[in-house]
Amino acid sequence: MKRFLAIVLLILAPGLTAWSGDTAPWFVGPGIRLGYVFGENGGFSFGWELSVFTWTRWDPKGDRDGVVGIVFDMDRCRSTTKFHVGIEGSQRFVGMSIGPTLITRDKERFLGFTATAYGWYIFLPYYSYTFVGGGTDVHEVGDYIKLWIPLTNERLFSVGG
Repeated sequence: MKRFLAIVLLILAPGLTAWSGDTAPWFVGPGIRLGYVFGENGGFSFGWELSVFTWTRWDPKGDRDGVVGIVFDMDRCRSTTKFHVGIEGSQRFVGMSIGPTLITRDKERFLGFTATAYGWYIFLPYYSYTFVGGGTDVHEVGDYIKLWIPLTNERLFSVGG
């Protein structure tokens, strides 16, 4: 099952920007996650994230006003560690990431699914829900602190004309 999901993500990734009609700049976004997990296994959490994404036009005739990409993250809260891979998309300052998650808790392993909604720009507040098959689901709120590093020869923002 895990291999199947990884293969599907790799097949879909190049097509995520196919509808944009032009070559868009690509970025890598390393960052850290600081959050709080609610519930019996809760507490403060810490982790890292790495995303690879490009700008896209949700409206083919409009400006590049969103991003699509792939995200990898890992975070830890007490005895719980989550490894997540997913696809992400955003429209201006609101975005969402979804995908499978491997959860380890007290030497047990679970396969789950995480959906994360986030907002803003450099400091990205988020809410994340992880369905844990056979275990306790995880609700988390927090903040991403990320950098956007261009992989192509374009700037993230241009000033002036």
